[in-house]
Amino acid sequence: MSDDNLHIAVIGSGGSAMAAALKATERGARVTLIERGTIGGTCVNIGCVPSKIMIRAAHIAHLRQESPFDDGLSAQAPVVNRP
Repeated sequence: MSDDNLHIAVIGSGGSAMAAALKATERGARVTLIERGTIGGTCVNIGCVPSKIMIRAAHIAHLRQESPFDDGLSAQAPVVNRP
Protein backbone atom coordinates (compact mmCIF):
# COMPACT_ATOMS: atom_id res chain seq x y z
CA MET A 1 0.00 0.00 0.00
CA SER A 2 1.39 3.39 -0.89
CA ASP A 3 1.34 6.32 1.49
CA ASP A 4 -1.22 8.01 -0.79
CA ASN A 5 -3.82 5.42 0.24
CA LEU A 6 -3.08 5.31 3.96
CA HIS A 7 -6.31 5.42 5.95
CA ILE A 8 -6.32 5.06 9.73
CA ALA A 9 -9.27 4.34 12.02
CA VAL A 10 -8.98 5.80 15.52
CA ILE A 11 -11.30 4.29 18.11
CA GLY A 12 -12.41 6.77 20.76
CA SER A 13 -12.16 10.54 20.91
CA GLY A 14 -10.35 11.24 24.16
CA GLY A 15 -7.09 13.13 24.43
CA SER A 16 -4.86 10.30 23.22
CA ALA A 17 -7.14 9.43 20.32
CA MET A 18 -7.26 13.05 19.20
CA ALA A 19 -3.47 13.31 19.40
CA ALA A 20 -3.10 10.16 17.30
CA ALA A 21 -5.62 11.41 14.74
CA LEU A 22 -3.92 14.81 14.50
CA LYS A 23 -0.46 13.29 14.07
CA ALA A 24 -1.77 10.91 11.38
CA THR A 25 -3.35 13.77 9.42
CA GLU A 26 -0.14 15.81 9.75
CA ARG A 27 1.64 12.90 8.09
CA GLY A 28 -0.86 12.78 5.26
CA ALA A 29 -3.13 9.93 6.34
CA ARG A 30 -6.88 10.02 6.04
CA VAL A 31 -8.45 9.42 9.44
CA THR A 32 -11.80 8.00 10.50
CA LEU A 33 -12.72 8.69 14.11
CA ILE A 34 -15.02 6.11 15.72
CA GLU A 35 -16.79 7.19 18.91
CA ARG A 36 -19.77 5.52 20.60
CA GLY A 37 -20.52 8.42 22.92
CA THR A 38 -19.94 12.14 23.13
CA ILE A 39 -16.89 13.53 21.34
CA GLY A 40 -14.12 14.35 23.80
CA GLY A 41 -14.10 11.24 25.95
CA THR A 42 -14.51 10.82 29.68
CA CYS A 43 -12.10 13.52 30.86
CA VAL A 44 -13.71 16.36 28.93
CA ASN A 45 -17.34 15.37 29.43
CA ILE A 46 -17.77 13.72 32.84
CA GLY A 47 -14.34 13.36 34.42
CA CYS A 48 -11.53 15.83 34.93
CA VAL A 49 -12.95 19.04 33.48
CA PRO A 50 -16.45 19.01 35.08
CA SER A 51 -15.03 17.99 38.47
CA LYS A 52 -12.49 20.82 38.34
CA ILE A 53 -15.31 23.29 37.63
CA MET A 54 -17.25 22.03 40.67
CA ILE A 55 -14.13 22.13 42.86
CA ARG A 56 -13.44 25.71 41.78
CA ALA A 57 -17.05 26.76 42.44
CA ALA A 58 -16.92 25.20 45.92
CA HIS A 59 -13.61 26.97 46.60
CA ILE A 60 -15.07 30.33 45.59
CA ALA A 61 -18.16 29.72 47.75
CA HIS A 62 -15.90 28.87 50.70
CA LEU A 63 -13.79 32.00 50.18
CA ARG A 64 -16.98 34.03 49.96
CA GLN A 65 -18.28 32.64 53.28
CA GLU A 66 -14.97 33.24 55.06
CA SER A 67 -14.34 36.69 53.60
CA PRO A 68 -13.74 39.48 56.12
CA PHE A 69 -14.79 41.94 53.42
CA ASP A 70 -18.44 40.91 53.26
CA ASP A 71 -20.18 44.26 53.44
CA GLY A 72 -23.84 43.43 53.10
CA LEU A 73 -23.57 41.32 49.95
CA SER A 74 -25.62 38.17 50.03
CA ALA A 75 -25.52 35.02 47.96
CA GLN A 76 -27.37 31.74 47.96
CA ALA A 77 -25.63 28.53 48.91
CA PRO A 78 -24.31 26.68 45.85
CA VAL A 79 -26.57 23.98 44.46
CA VAL A 80 -25.27 20.96 42.57
CA ASN A 81 -27.65 20.01 39.78
CA ARG A 82 -26.35 17.06 37.84
CA PRO A 83 -28.18 14.40 35.89
